[in-house]
Amino acid sequence: MVSGDAAKALSIAGVFTLVRFRSQPGEGKDLCYILISMGAGLAAGMNYFSVAALAVVILCLIMILVSRFGVSFFSNEVKSLKILIPEDMNYNGAFDDIFENYTLSRDLEKVKTTNMGTLYELTYNVKFKKDADEKKFLDELRTRNSNLSITLAKLVKKDTTL
Repeated sequence: MVSGDAAKALSIAGVFTLVRFRSQPGEGKDLCYILISMGAGLAAGMNYFSVAALAVVILCLIMILVSRFGVSFFSNEVKSLKILIPEDMNYNGAFDDIFENYTLSRDLEKVKTTNMGTLYELTYNVKFKKDADEKKFLDELRTRNSNLSITLAKLVKKDTTL
């Protein structure tokens, strides 16, 4: 669309950069919507109306298909699991059999003492199997950790922006 004009190409790259870094951080699909609309606007502004219309239709169909059928790709998201256990309980391998039944993967991220050293707080990143029942998983963990606090939450990614 820039027809070999370096000035146009540089200005378009600048516009895309400004839009990306000035927009609110969100999901990847939000950025796709912004880029689709900017691309269509640029094509229409350069009198390539048929290219703009065709690109918008094709990209919207792709977005619809991904949102409808692509959900299964992301359904096994990683979650954060925090388990409190008594200080006299050995946490090495204490929950391995339960994890085998319900999760695809688990990583022990952090071990921390709490409550004046009378408890350990174990922090895991877990990815559940498709058919796993989270309530049964938590119930089995509760019976193993003497009914102390357990927290299962969406994994919050650290913000790495300046």
